[in-house]
Amino acid sequence: MSEFNIAKYSASVSRLAASVALAAIVVALVTGCSATKREYPAFDAETGGGSGDFTCKPACSGTNSLCDRVKKECVQCVTNETCTDPAASACVSGDCTSCAKDSDCTHITGKSACKTSDSADAGTTPSDAGAAPGTCVQCAESSDCLSSKPVCDESTGSCAECLGPNDCADPKAAVCKSHNCAACQSNADCEHIVSKGFCNAGECVRPTATNISLGTNHTCAILTDSTVKCWGRNDVGQLGNGTTLDSVAPALVTGITQVVNVSAGFQHSCAVLSNASAQCWGSNEYGNLGNPAYPIGSSLPVTVMGVSQALTIAASGAESRGVYRVMHTCALLSGGSIQCWGSNGFGELGNNSMTDSSTPVAVSNITQAAAIASGGTFSCARLGNNTAQCWGANSIGQLGNGTNSDSLTPNAVSYLTGVQAISMGLGHSCAVNGGVYCWGGNSAGQLGDGSTIDSNTPVAIGNLSQVTSVAAGSRHSCALLSGGTVQCWGDNSYGQLGNGTTTGGSRVAVLGLSQAAVAISAGSGHTCAILNDGSVQCWGDNTYGQLGTGNKTGSLVPVAVIDL
Repeated sequence: MSEFNIAKYSASVSRLAASVALAAIVVALVTGCSATKREYPAFDAETGGGSGDFTCKPACSGTNSLCDRVKKECVQCVTNETCTDPAASACVSGDCTSCAKDSDCTHITGKSACKTSDSADAGTTPSDAGAAPGTCVQCAESSDCLSSKPVCDESTGSCAECLGPNDCADPKAAVCKSHNCAACQSNADCEHIVSKGFCNAGECVRPTATNISLGTNHTCAILTDSTVKCWGRNDVGQLGNGTTLDSVAPALVTGITQVVNVSAGFQHSCAVLSNASAQCWGSNEYGNLGNPAYPIGSSLPVTVMGVSQALTIAASGAESRGVYRVMHTCALLSGGSIQCWGSNGFGELGNNSMTDSSTPVAVSNITQAAAIASGGTFSCARLGNNTAQCWGANSIGQLGNGTNSDSLTPNAVSYLTGVQAISMGLGHSCAVNGGVYCWGGNSAGQLGDGSTIDSNTPVAIGNLSQVTSVAAGSRHSCALLSGGTVQCWGDNSYGQLGNGTTTGGSRVAVLGLSQAAVAISAGSGHTCAILNDGSVQCWGDNTYGQLGTGNKTGSLVPVAVIDL
């Protein structure tokens, strides 16, 4: 047996211990295990990411509060969902940064689009106002917005109900205020609403007619917005739109607003404004525009000189087989006096002379007038005591004073009292006083007495009651009844009686009015009525578009005027 060597054994034990320690170090290096790191088998999207089971120790905090198990370091984000700031919604290399595309914003509540460009801040919506490029916003284009707020303000990235007036198409909410559509407050708020340019109690509505006047071959109407539109013949500018082209549809008279009264004559038209001044346009051949600065005429309104207290106005004129034309105008003033101007060859100006005047002259002996009307070459007034006086031409008894002599000053109409309304035609006159009385020329039965005999005193029209107004045309007459129906008589060559025929003479009911009429007016060969809703229907001659239907086709029954 060998002798035990204690020293050799001790050395072997020491070498074994060293080997074990070395192996432990190798294992530690291979496995990555340390005092601050260890592995776990699961992936946790809320605390980190990666293919391993790595956890950062000590725990991540502050700005870099998440552990990226791939990078084995603390980071600000791992996925986009962890970036909740609209200005830094995209996770790039562990940092939250600005968005580059819409998908970078889908996790941000209420922000579905990435604003990728900058533009002038045209809006004032607080949400997203002034957002910089790369920010998640409500919208980048209108397609990102919902129907309740369909418009995208690209400068702010905010969905809005509107950005400008054209975005508000609802007549009840037509104006854009603070990016919301609201009720109109003025007519200007309604200009973009097709055919509804008048603001009424917060709603944009179609301007309708409040007053209508028919000339020989043209028509004019005041609308609810206090403007005037005219249509029909325009050879000398009587439509007032700056041209001499006929119009088959209502055309706006240029340059005048706040109109309270309008009258269409033979080749000119006139209006009274709310400031009591008067404007006229068209031919000025006889000074009938009341402004010597325009000796030929004007296709635009011009101020009548020397008239400052006008209430109503009456434009008239006549043509005799193309041989001569005459035109004059009269205005009723606030004090009950009357001024007239233009042609005066028959004393139609009423100033006791036969001299034409291009500026207004006072009608003699009239101080208490309540209404004024003009015929071809004569004029009449209803006085405050409900009688009537007329002056001018009287060859067929149109002055109604029992003679056939012209008069240079006003004469009382015989036997006529209780006058409520009066109207002049080319050569005849009619008045309402409970019933209807007419006088003057009767070649086509326009006096309504069943004959064709002229009368120089008023004759009653039988079986016609409850009349509210009367309209005398060139050779026909019409009456508006209290129930809104209309009856006409006299010449019907063009269907101006409105009964579907061209047979004239006897009184007939106008057929086909779509609603009750509230006002009527008669021209040379056409007639018009304002209906209860403010629309207008016309019938008869349409050679120049005076029916306002958009064409030049005449009609034997009422047809609607377009754009009114």
